[in-house]
Amino acid sequence: MAKTVVLVAFQVKEGHMEHFLEIIRDHAAGTLAEEPGCERFDVMTVKDGSDAVHLHEVYVDEAAYIIHSKSKRLENVRERYKDLIIGRTVTVCDL
Repeated sequence: MAKTVVLVAFQVKEGHMEHFLEIIRDHAAGTLAEEPGCERFDVMTVKDGSDAVHLHEVYVDEAAYIIHSKSKRLENVRERYKDLIIGRTVTVCDL
């Protein structure tokens, strides 16, 4: 059975990076602690200092990812950061 990997790229509004990172790092830690199907959740910033943030999430299988995608935690975090970003792209992959 393939693991499911989620790659998310955010474009953060200028001047909001610190607040956005606080929210998204809290989300990553909570997801890892509360969702046994999440094996890895990395929050990455770009070395050139641009306003981009990338997430790398690994789930044991598609079912675990679906649980995450429908979670109240994800719904709440999206509401918290919606005014801090210009946009985001989500790519879901099999590993």
